[in-house]
Amino acid sequence: MNIMRWTDIITLITATRRLSENGIPVSSGETYRNVRAVKKSTGHKDFLDAYKAGLKAELLFDVRSVEYNGEKLLEHEGKRYRIYKTYLKGTDGITELKVTDLG
Repeated sequence: MNIMRWTDIITLITATRRLSENGIPVSSGETYRNVRAVKKSTGHKDFLDAYKAGLKAELLFDVRSVEYNGEKLLEHEGKRYRIYKTYLKGTDGITELKVTDLG
């Protein structure tokens, strides 16, 4: 049996937007939520898939699906990443986040 270790804390980031006086959407900041995660290294297939899309696969994070709300950014250990792909893993309530470095 594979036991998941929820030892990492990631910050899920949502860009907030509002309408300007002219009715144009503009950025009004960000909201942050900390959730527990399992950090994993990328495999060869993940690396190649990202490379074909012009990205560099950095890490994978497993999070509980009920805690993921479609955020596009996350921060881990002071480094910011873009979530470029998500994958719902079976029926066990886990979503895998594939991320690339924004730096």
